[in-house]
Amino acid sequence: MKNSVEYILSIPQPVSHEVELTMTIRDVDDDHIDLSLPAWSPGSCKIRDYARNVVAFDANGPWQKISKDTWRIDTRRRRTLVVRYRIYAFELGVRSSHVDDSHAHLNGPSLFLYARGMKEHPVTLRFRLPRGWRIATSLDALPGKATTFTAPSYDVLTDCPIETGKFLLKSFRYRGKEHRWVIHGAGNYDVARLVRETRKIVDAAVAMFGDIPYRHYT
Repeated sequence: MKNSVEYILSIPQPVSHEVELTMTIRDVDDDHIDLSLPAWSPGSCKIRDYARNVVAFDANGPWQKISKDTWRIDTRRRRTLVVRYRIYAFELGVRSSHVDDSHAHLNGPSLFLYARGMKEHPVTLRFRLPRGWRIATSLDALPGKATTFTAPSYDVLTDCPIETGKFLLKSFRYRGKEHRWVIHGAGNYDVARLVRETRKIVDAAVAMFGDIPYRHYT
């Protein structure tokens, strides 16, 4: 039986530029679990140091930091592991996370710890966000749960960037699959042209590969 892994992501004070996370692992049967933040990001051939932004860490068992990006938690006599930590997120870029009073752009590898040996386990992610903020991501939402999402593995979780806040959303359907443009902030862009040109790109890709392997794309 695979362990259940759940994250709760909260942004109680956006002006602090911090993300609060709670990670829960159930059905633990090991003496200890090592939790790490990646030193990588999908599609980027560069060593990262996301762990430098961890500003607080605690667990419901004895723990120690055994390297710059790994924490070891003693889980003996505990069937459920709960870890709470905070990350400073104020770097605006395609491989980083950025939080302010208007939005949060969330890059998974910079935020989500993973348990060694459990990256293939299914994941649930729940959000607690400021009132009025929306969520855009390629993750699948649980039916009837607008703020709860799932992923079949840690790698899928971290391969789906997340935008939350007040944003512009434009979508189109191609062969029954929804494709979404999500835009934060004002800019000199033509939304209608973005949608029109993206449709051409999708059409060319499907013609080349012969299939659409996703349920929706953001």
